Amino acid sequence: MKKNGFFNLHTFPDSVIFAMWLSLIHKNKTMLFHLKKTNP
Repeated sequence: MKKNGFFNLHTFPDSVIFAMWLSLIHKNKTMLFHLKKTNP
């Protein structure tokens, strides 16, 4: 497995992956919310 800029997911515990995933979804939701506010 090449180690370039990508994370090796197998080194992370599930809780860390889950937390990262949740924060990503939260960021996407807030971005969508701001887009809807600026572009009705």
